[in-house]
Amino acid sequence: KAYDWVIGSSDRIAAVNASYGAGTYTSTSACVEDNMFDDELVGRITRKGISFVAASGNTPGLNFTSSPACIPEAIAVGSTTNSDTMAFHTSMAEWVDLLAPGEMVITTFPGETYAWGTGTSGSTALVSGSIQVQKDIYEGGSPAFMKQNLIDTGVKVEDHRTNPEGRST
Repeated sequence: KAYDWVIGSSDRIAAVNASYGAGTYTSTSACVEDNMFDDELVGRITRKGISFVAASGNTPGLNFTSSPACIPEAIAVGSTTNSDTMAFHTSMAEWVDLLAPGEMVITTFPGETYAWGTGTSGSTALVSGSIQVQKDIYEGGSPAFMKQNLIDTGVKVEDHRTNPEGRST
C-alpha cells in the first residue's frame, strides 16, 4: 500500500528507501523470475522519476544480494566502514551500484528515539538522502542520472574480502 501511495502521489518524492530484503540471489535474472511483482513495482516507481534505493543485505558475501536489491532498476547499496573500506557485514555482487557508510551510523529506532546501528539499512538511508539533495540541485534528473552522478563523484572502494575459493575481488 505504501508503494501504491508513492506511485499515485503528486508530491515531489525523490527516492524510496527499501531497507528490507529476502532471499539470496546470485543473478539478477533469477531474482526477477522469483520477484516479478517487485520488479514491476520498482519499474513503475522509477518510470515516475523516483529512485528506488535498496539495501544489498547484511550477510557477508561476494556474489549475492537479497531482493529487492537484485532487481535491475533498483539502486543497490552496500556498506563501507568509517575509513572507506568494505564493511565485513555487507552482501556484495556485481550489480551493487553504490556503497555508503554503514558502521555505527546514528539512525531512527523504535520508541521515537535514535540509536547507533550497523548495516546496509543505514547505508541505504544515506544514499536516499543524497538523492534528495541532488533532486534539489538537478530538478528533473532521472533515477539513472542520480545514480550515475553519485558513482562519478564518490570515493572508489575496492572489495578485498576473500571469497570461499580464496580469491579476492
